[in-house]
Amino acid sequence: MHVLDTHVHLVEDPDWVRGEHQGPVRRPFTAADFRDHAAGTEVTALVSVPSLPTVAETRRMLAVAAADPTVAAVVGWVDLTAPDVGAQLDALMATPGSLRGIRHSLQREPDPDWLMRTDVLAGLRELAERDLLFEILARGDQLDAAVRMSRQRPDLTLVLDHAGNPPLATGDLTDWERHLRRLAQHERLVCKVSGPMVHAERSTLADGALDRSAQLVRDIFGPCRTLVGSNYPLCLLTGDYDAAWRRGLSLVAEVSGDARQVHATARTLYIPST
Repeated sequence: MHVLDTHVHLVEDPDWVRGEHQGPVRRPFTAADFRDHAAGTEVTALVSVPSLPTVAETRRMLAVAAADPTVAAVVGWVDLTAPDVGAQLDALMATPGSLRGIRHSLQREPDPDWLMRTDVLAGLRELAERDLLFEILARGDQLDAAVRMSRQRPDLTLVLDHAGNPPLATGDLTDWERHLRRLAQHERLVCKVSGPMVHAERSTLADGALDRSAQLVRDIFGPCRTLVGSNYPLCLLTGDYDAAWRRGLSLVAEVSGDARQVHATARTLYIPST
């Protein structure tokens, strides 16, 4: 049975990141690179997430997945506001490579209520009708709209990327916790512990913030509704892959039984035929 890393960027364009501190990962990263980095862990397969918000990127990801069994599923990108979004999704689903869902980086959207736009809600309905999931990558000020959207789309499977980006630097988790509890009322939402929770330097975090946020995720969602992802290759900026993976797993699973359930949740969500 596969152990899935549910958050991996397989990169072709070296300009996918441009931050001054991101120079070490400003290059292509292939599935073979990932296998090399993950060789010391129990991870056997990955979920590919987009490094660029283009349909061409999604097609590239599907081609990689079709050629390499390490890629178990693809979460791509389409313009959810496009009038022909349904036709675009049908074409991508007909393409070899196991499209499982769509991810939109809300952090690129200045409007905190972007998810509640009429055209966006219509696009999300197209996902639900095709049993495709939607991954939410949001800033703190966008979580309220995510809550309201989840109530508008109870039939849509949702994944909260990076656990909703808790404010680890300040340690003030009050608003984040409130939104997390409201999001958890959506029965088809799962929480993905990835990103800064997994690989941020502990010296940059408020004292105890990481452990408190992880405890809240465990309390609110439990292992049946929790995922772990490394955010490879960004995790390499602060250490090696092994450290990021094991840290993420330790945050979501207190005992080995919890870890097995987290892995089972990932397989059920991203490889539903298994």
